[in-house]
Amino acid sequence: QQKKQLIEANKAKDDFLANMSHELKTPLNSINVISSVMIKNKQNALNEKQVKNLAIINNCGNDLLYLINDVLDISKLEAGEVQLDYSTFNMYEIMKNINDMFKPQMKEKKLDFVFQYDEKVQLVYLDKHRLKQIVKNLLSNSLKFVEKGSIKLIIQDKNQNISIIVKDDGIGIEEEKLKHIFD
Repeated sequence: QQKKQLIEANKAKDDFLANMSHELKTPLNSINVISSVMIKNKQNALNEKQVKNLAIINNCGNDLLYLINDVLDISKLEAGEVQLDYSTFNMYEIMKNINDMFKPQMKEKKLDFVFQYDEKVQLVYLDKHRLKQIVKNLLSNSLKFVEKGSIKLIIQDKNQNISIIVKDDGIGIEEEKLKHIFD
């Protein structure tokens, strides 16, 4: 009886995720298509800042679409079967896009946003989408908990490693939570 209930609950969860994903993807696909067409600015109706803002909207939309697709793979996450999608790419471009995405939010909250990028960090080989997801989550948390002061995104070359630091003037994390924060 309990096994049957668990199977039904799991199926209900999967159905919900599939339906919700569809409902979110439909308008998001329109946003992505329209913004990508508008970015081309074929009639020169938009100024440079408007085109840049559209590019940010388009990047955010594509990132959100990727996350929605990840939600569909939630059972893989639960089973520990996540597959990483390694590729070689220019890390500066990714970090610059994230910087551009967060600048308006920082400005709105009247926070200093410092972006420091070590130019020695060029091409990297890793999962671009997971990297973006992690850095954006860290910055979102900082933005959520910092009332005044600054938030810093610092990328440094550490010989064979790259250091990505999100440092802020927020309230901090409780000592007992630090042990498990990256579980």
